[in-house]
Amino acid sequence: MTTPDLAAERGRIFKAAVACFSRYGLRRTTMDDVANAADVSRKTVYNYFTNKSALIAEVIFDEARRVNARARRRLDLDLPSPELLVEAELELLASARRSSYVEILLNPTDFRTASEVIERSDRVAEVQHEYWAPILDRIADRGDLPADTDRAELVAWLTFVHVSLCVRPAGADRTQVQRMLTRFLAPGILAPVASPAGRAVAGPGGR
Repeated sequence: MTTPDLAAERGRIFKAAVACFSRYGLRRTTMDDVANAADVSRKTVYNYFTNKSALIAEVIFDEARRVNARARRRLDLDLPSPELLVEAELELLASARRSSYVEILLNPTDFRTASEVIERSDRVAEVQHEYWAPILDRIADRGDLPADTDRAELVAWLTFVHVSLCVRPAGADRTQVQRMLTRFLAPGILAPVASPAGRAVAGPGGR
C-alpha cells in the first residue's frame, strides 16, 4: 500500500513529467529532466516508473480517465446500437479535443512516440477498455455484437480509429465525421441481421 509521503512524491514526479513533456516534447524529455523538475534523484524517478515509456503511459492513462468521464456523462446508453457506437466515439473525440494533454501527446513531432506507447501499453489498453466495456456490453446484451468478437482486439481497433480522428484538424466537420463513422464503423462491428429473403445485410440500422 502506498503511504501518503510516497503518493505525494509520485504525484510530484508525475506533475514534473507533464511539465517537461509540455516544455520539451515527449521525444526530447529525459528522465533527468523529470528528476530535476521534481527535485528528486534520477533513481527516485525510476523507483516509480521503469522507463520513459511507462511514464508517458501513466500520463495518457491519467488524462484518458478524465477524457472518458466527460464523454460518458454525455452519452445515452439507450441509443440504438449503431447510433450508440457513433455517439460514443464522437463524444470521446469532443472530450479529447478539450484536453491540453492530448495536444501535447499528439503533436506532429511526438506522434510516433505517443503512438508506440498507446499501442504497446497495458495501462492504455486498460483505460480504453474501461470506456468501451459498458457500451459493448449494452450492444452485446441486445444481440447486436457477434458472439465471436474478440473484445480486446475490437477495443484496440476502436483506439486506433480514435487516435486517427484526434490528429485530424480540430475544425473538421462533425457531420462529416459522423457520416463516416455511421457508414464504416458501425456496420464493421455490429452483427448482420437476416433480411426477409434470408440474406445477411448490414447490422442494425445498416444499409
